[in-house]
Amino acid sequence: LTQNKMTVEKIFINSETRDLENIKDINEDVKKLVYANMLCNDTKISKDGTLTGDPTETALVDMAFKLDFDPTIYDRTPRLNEVPFDSDRKLMTTVNEINGKYIVYTKGGVDELLKRCNSYLLNGEIKQDLKQYSEIIREHNENMAKEALRVLACAYKEIDHKPTDEEMKDIENDLVFVGMVGMIDPPREEAKKAVEKCKTAGIKTVMITGDHKITATAIAKKLGILENEDEAITGVELEKMSQEELEKNVRKYSVYARVSPEHKVRIVKAWQKGGEIVAMTGDGVNDILAMKEADCSIAMGNGSDAAREAAQVVLLDSDFGNMRNIVYEGRKNINNITRSASLFTYKNIFSLLLSIYAIIFTIAYPLEPNQVSLGSAFTIGIPAFFLTFEENQKKQQNDEFWKNIFLKSLPSAIISFLAIVCMVKCSVIFDINSNDLTTACSYLFFTGGFIILYKCAKPLNKYRTIVFIGCILGMIITINMIPEFFSIRSISLKASILVTMFALFEIIVAREILLLFNKFKEFIEDKRKYNKL
Repeated sequence: LTQNKMTVEKIFINSETRDLENIKDINEDVKKLVYANMLCNDTKISKDGTLTGDPTETALVDMAFKLDFDPTIYDRTPRLNEVPFDSDRKLMTTVNEINGKYIVYTKGGVDELLKRCNSYLLNGEIKQDLKQYSEIIREHNENMAKEALRVLACAYKEIDHKPTDEEMKDIENDLVFVGMVGMIDPPREEAKKAVEKCKTAGIKTVMITGDHKITATAIAKKLGILENEDEAITGVELEKMSQEELEKNVRKYSVYARVSPEHKVRIVKAWQKGGEIVAMTGDGVNDILAMKEADCSIAMGNGSDAAREAAQVVLLDSDFGNMRNIVYEGRKNINNITRSASLFTYKNIFSLLLSIYAIIFTIAYPLEPNQVSLGSAFTIGIPAFFLTFEENQKKQQNDEFWKNIFLKSLPSAIISFLAIVCMVKCSVIFDINSNDLTTACSYLFFTGGFIILYKCAKPLNKYRTIVFIGCILGMIITINMIPEFFSIRSISLKASILVTMFALFEIIVAREILLLFNKFKEFIEDKRKYNKL
């Protein structure tokens, strides 16, 4: 959704928020804030100065360089131990040796870090009335969040020895709060359009983030994911809800902030319980559980190796705009399969009924093999090929797939067969010898071809009409050129009227049966809803 190019815009130090570009006086307090963010950091710096690593962390190191901090500080402040970032703690801690002293640096979410502090730094002095100062901190944090800034806090403390592994378990306590940094990760210009396109395609976009609720809400509003703040919820609020409550209310929420990996799994399951197909995107280890639970797992190209290995799809450029393209292509394939399968099913049922008819009345199969081949080419092969170039449908459900194949094909094939049998039996009305098998087959061939092509063409549009007319003309031209080869006779005007009449009869009756079935289905659904009430 965002450009994934974090940039520090503001810092909070000594009770005030300042723009980074306006900071000229680098006092000791600012140095402590910058050192904390530089050293409690896993960014790699190449010889040419290129920064590689997590975008949030590279932004913090870039901030230090903008303030003219010396990159050789890493050589002079070795890291002795660390507590890696954890999505539950939302904190990261390192222990560095600086000029013979042992300094603990911690950075992370503001609320989480404040719980680990018992004092704060103000104008070079360590103050103890943190409870009162916390109100100022939270006020500035909220103001930055409203500007869609991602806020990180940092703290430190000095210890008199190198901590053991056992001591590292409780190292994140009794810290001195230093300040905060506000970073901007601008929304992608194309993301808003992509979100809107997803809406028109029946896809709901839900933002799940570790950011502050206010920050997430501000970004979501810009992208069109969220309209009012009631649609946002935090991990703490989610924790108080049972899974049943979440399943009942999951459609109300478009933004989840400050969530844990377990929360993500619950969200995915809640949507699935409501009968939805869920795709989960992720770029880190903390996303893997939810990705595996989802119907489709999608990893960012710049994400962790673990996320990419766990995913079914990888977005190489990490652009949300491609999400819509992925769904579009998938639906297009399903729609093409549905159209072709429906057409094949219809023709095969039609052919099967002709075979049964021939067996029952102990007559030869009404169509010659070369007629079957020609009919398949013009009524199945060519139309099915051109159908793949059609515009995609907006939404395609699983039940519609089977409905298209059976509920449309089976009744149509049966009615077509009965209509053609009646046509052959009634051919004497048009002064045609019904015992003339070649003539009867001609009617059968043209009527069957007309009806099958109409099934391919509907619902009629400009594109399908061209294919429909083209295939009919192609079939007529081919037959007239070599009629003897296909054992087909030319059709008189009377016979043409007969063919058209029975074809239209089949089309109208099949449509009415389908409408009747749909009304019956609606009646059953309404009755089910009434019974629930």
